[in-house]
Amino acid sequence: MLIPMPSEIIADASSFEIHFGKNKGRTLGSLSAKSLEWYAADKPAQMKNDGTPFALRPEDLRLLNAARTLHHKLASLAPTSVISQAPALEEEVPF
Repeated sequence: MLIPMPSEIIADASSFEIHFGKNKGRTLGSLSAKSLEWYAADKPAQMKNDGTPFALRPEDLRLLNAARTLHHKLASLAPTSVISQAPALEEEVPF
């Protein structure tokens, strides 16, 4: 799943406390990768009766940015495939 970059970097995002739902009171750093991805993902906007979207509450936006910050921080630390380098050639070729 492609997770957008945060609009604001949250310092110490792993200690950010979740303020709603079944994980209320837990920190983002204590979640599984799948749960963290859920908090960081784009979700459909909640719509008003007139069809316009509700604005995100400030605490929801901070949680979203903290989850995205932590997700990208952890993703950058994840091991990537190792590319083996060919040994440097030391011999001289006469021309």
